[in-house]
Amino acid sequence: MSRLSLRSLWVVGIIIALFALVLASCSKDDGKSPFGSNTDEDITVVNDDAAFTSRVTTMDEVVNVASSSLKAASVVPSNSYTLKLVAHVDPPLADQGKSDKLSASFVQVVGDKAYVTYHRQDDIVKGAFEVIDMSDPKHPQISSQLTYGNVEFNALNVDDQTYSDPDAGTVTRCWLACDDHKDGAVLRELYLEANGDIYYPTGKNKNKIIQRDKVLDAPSSNAVFRHGDYLYFAAGGEEKTITNSKGETITLNTGITKIALSDFSTAARVRFSYAKYAAYAANVDKVVGFEGVADAKLHVLAPDLSSDDVMNIGNYYYPGNSNNPGTSDNHTTPDYQGKSTITVDGNLVFVSLGAVGLKAFDLTAGQTDPTPVYQYLLTDQNVGNVNAVTLFNGDIMIANGADGLVVASIPAQGTDLEILGSYNPEGSVNYVAGTNDYIILAAGTGGLYILKKV
Repeated sequence: MSRLSLRSLWVVGIIIALFALVLASCSKDDGKSPFGSNTDEDITVVNDDAAFTSRVTTMDEVVNVASSSLKAASVVPSNSYTLKLVAHVDPPLADQGKSDKLSASFVQVVGDKAYVTYHRQDDIVKGAFEVIDMSDPKHPQISSQLTYGNVEFNALNVDDQTYSDPDAGTVTRCWLACDDHKDGAVLRELYLEANGDIYYPTGKNKNKIIQRDKVLDAPSSNAVFRHGDYLYFAAGGEEKTITNSKGETITLNTGITKIALSDFSTAARVRFSYAKYAAYAANVDKVVGFEGVADAKLHVLAPDLSSDDVMNIGNYYYPGNSNNPGTSDNHTTPDYQGKSTITVDGNLVFVSLGAVGLKAFDLTAGQTDPTPVYQYLLTDQNVGNVNAVTLFNGDIMIANGADGLVVASIPAQGTDLEILGSYNPEGSVNYVAGTNDYIILAAGTGGLYILKKV
């Protein structure tokens, strides 16, 4: 071989080596977008109020929940309670499958914005995330939308602090609890602009819509919240060891994972099956996780997840439970009985127990088998499927699945909540959130309902 040929090969080799080095540096895990410069054509962001106007209907309808909307004959309202239906937002359309519409799964209100997640009600994985501008609650507007192919969104948490990004400027971070059709439970981070809309990067960063993500190696995602410099993520599914597609033996990361905000690394983890939800109890400085098995449990954990005080809280009906009453005494079929959450109010934790109902427990009682402080139990006359609860101006708003919104109050004596009435919109109420003046229902394929107490 000639000297020229050897030199040419040497030069080519150097070029290849340098090219490989550049590629390696581009793919390095630096705590930023895992997508790097790769285009993901399945992600779409639309920031345009006018694009969504046809889905919003404003109205001014008085709903007397104490007399007009009760499906359960055994519930006798104790006094009048009037709500006004202010507006209705239709859900986004699904493109194919058994359902024509996506299902509103979760809503969080921050300032004058409502942030809503959507998923599918069938076996096709699809979802959306939307921002609702409620600066004029009587005339809300959908101001921003993100869709991501083969991903559904089950819960979210919008940060209470702003963050300075060298490219995006001052933004707010939003974390989405996602189910990915390939990876199962995934935590994803978005930026929100100053006006609350989803940050849509341009130029060289046009593919960094998702800023960071973290695969949890678990079947489903159910909750995410921030406490201090960490995120806490609740992942559902059965705690077990499996062999993955690469032939590796792994233990599924069900339960609660503590994640460092700085680099999305795992700081701590406590594993248990079917982690339906998690929340922070500031009064007792504890992380509370809900284990949604037949004999349900609360895990009361130190913030570093080093200690775990288990509270046995009784029966829980869920899909697959042989004791699930199904449709015999429940309007919500087992397929749609999967969402159950907890709400912390001071020392009390309100636990949504599906077809069992709602129970509240004292976190300071220090009991392994505590007695409920308050409860709302479902029967074959008093039907429903409790998915969530929020405390609203002294009242208790219960998301009761296909049986709508149940309005309750603390009883003068005893443990059974005083039922004031109910409101039954189209769809199945998966979640309820409240502001100072308004109640917002994430009502499945019925979309979003905005109500005001009169």
